Amino acid sequence: MLYDPDLPRCEWPGKPETSTLMITRQDTERGVPLHDDRKHFELLVLDAMNKALRAQGFRFTGSTICYAGLVNDHVTDCFRHAPLRTTAA
Repeated sequence: MLYDPDLPRCEWPGKPETSTLMITRQDTERGVPLHDDRKHFELLVLDAMNKALRAQGFRFTGSTICYAGLVNDHVTDCFRHAPLRTTAA
């Protein structure tokens, strides 16, 4: 998918000048339903590691990712919301 600056997006990835990696993730991965048990396991392990780091006193270890691939969390006016809503069923 080529980046199109005119498409409406969620605000979380930031501006294209500084956040190309996050915008690419928003456009290609975030909210996409997962049907791969290995990928689900990977995300659960990463989530457990984040919680363990927090328990050891680290303040920020990234967002909780255990729900990744399970919900469409794009805002409704984001160009990714509607296509992902139809694939989630």
